[in-house]
Amino acid sequence: MGGFCFPAIGKSSCITEEKCCICGGCPVTEKLGLKHGYYCTRGSEKEHLGM
Repeated sequence: MGGFCFPAIGKSSCITEEKCCICGGCPVTEKLGLKHGYYCTRGSEKEHLGM
């Protein structure tokens, strides 16, 4: 199963429910210093920051 980096691309057109966020366990989260989660339903890191 492949994946996407939703912190960079934003909301998913397939994921509609917030059941469990796995962003906190992703190495990209730590490497880029990301502070949020649920990027697949709430938008990219920039959207979280109001940019």
